[in-house]
Amino acid sequence: MLNTLFNLLMLSLNKNILKFMKKIWYKFFKSPPTYYYINFFIRPVGTFIGKRFSKALFNQFLKNKDSKYIATLYTESSLKIKDYAFAIAINKEINFLPTEEKIKLNQEVFWSKEAGLNWHLSRLKMYSSNEEYEKSYLLPKKQFIDQIEKNIEKVDEIIEVGTGNAKLLFYLYDWFIGKANKKVKGIELNNEIIKFAKENLGDRKIEFVCDNLLSYVKGRTMNNVLLYGTGTFEFLLQSEFEELLKELKKHENVLVAICEPVDQGYDQNENSTYRGAATYYSHNYLKLFKDAGFKILFENKPNFNPGNLLTLVASS
Repeated sequence: MLNTLFNLLMLSLNKNILKFMKKIWYKFFKSPPTYYYINFFIRPVGTFIGKRFSKALFNQFLKNKDSKYIATLYTESSLKIKDYAFAIAINKEINFLPTEEKIKLNQEVFWSKEAGLNWHLSRLKMYSSNEEYEKSYLLPKKQFIDQIEKNIEKVDEIIEVGTGNAKLLFYLYDWFIGKANKKVKGIELNNEIIKFAKENLGDRKIEFVCDNLLSYVKGRTMNNVLLYGTGTFEFLLQSEFEELLKELKKHENVLVAICEPVDQGYDQNENSTYRGAATYYSHNYLKLFKDAGFKILFENKPNFNPGNLLTLVASS
């Protein structure tokens, strides 16, 4: 009992520290704090959670299939202490799962269920105005968007991976993709958020597919395709990403454009490193693409102040 109370006290302190650091951040920067800096304060919390405590919470999570605790971790400013304790404890246990179980949990419990829906809806709320969306979300991804526009004429089909609420896909479609006369698709694991996207489709000619990316790629010819994603590939394990690239390499003229957060020193790591919440990873993307036989067309390394987004375009 005392151990549990101590754990909750430390979680409460960490949450207040996080809020304080965010206030300081916005004194100097207009863009949101990056995962790298946020996780600097989140990660130490795990050391205060006892093994028995975290295991008990994790077993309760699996039994009830209650994925909301994972989703709430991403909006930490609104967390209750109980939710925060659950989220941290669950993620600590996920670290020790076998690879196959991590993949299954990530796809079948997190992103395809309530957690994924809550995450995508929370992004809409965060960027409710076009001005805020352009300033805080699109501007840091300008080089990524420019690369998509630059390479669009090289392919016959455009596929957005992890399309979610489709806000980015709709924005790019209205800006330049729709004028290119290409086949356009959005792939997403969560069927509920796809329904939401379809309700807002309007007269845009976009096909939405509810599927796992790897199974989708394995089931069809992928020649002359530009496949892009931002904040999506970080949720794949290294083995999943390697298998995906291996499959894509079998096809002709496949372009892959990514805009992904990475930790400092990512390009020195032989293997991907665990970044903390809900199984997301800092991959050495340049190495992974080269090892798979891809040609690097563009790479812009992050400066980590204030952003940590890596933009890379590769061709099969």
